[in-house]
Amino acid sequence: MRGLLLVLSLSAAALAAMASGLRPDTFYVGDPGVKLVSARNALRFPAHPLNIPLPRIGAEAVPHVEQFFAVHDDHLHAVTSEFFPLASAPLLKLWGLRGLYVLPALGFLAVLASSAWLAWLLDRSRNAALVAGVAALGTPFLFYGLEFWEHMPALGLSVTGVALLLDAARRRP
Repeated sequence: MRGLLLVLSLSAAALAAMASGLRPDTFYVGDPGVKLVSARNALRFPAHPLNIPLPRIGAEAVPHVEQFFAVHDDHLHAVTSEFFPLASAPLLKLWGLRGLYVLPALGFLAVLASSAWLAWLLDRSRNAALVAGVAALGTPFLFYGLEFWEHMPALGLSVTGVALLLDAARRRP
């Protein structure tokens, strides 16, 4: 257990060090940019956080947008996860653009911990610290933990869910 805590602590420190060196304003295009537009919209219009106003040219609303947005009459919807930008919006308000890196980083740590737990549940002789270390260094998880994408929080919740189900199944009378 001490080894796993050490790997998780070192991974968190490495992630924080790498994230602190990233420019917080580098994800304005593509999928992360769409999530940023959606998170900002949630803060600006809390009564209808998913309805993004159409862009304007002068005073006229224009329905010509990129493919990551779906036009619905007088507003847009981001064609992306709805929950992730909504969950990120309070972190954006609290810490600015740097706050958007919090959920992916937490997802990264959750994947490491839950992968180690899952490995241990499958075979009690497995070294949980080694499993977490391999997951941290031998997979693209670290990259995704440094991006404003929902991949790591989703994977973290998924692996944790699988471990919980396996643990519960093994405890059944």
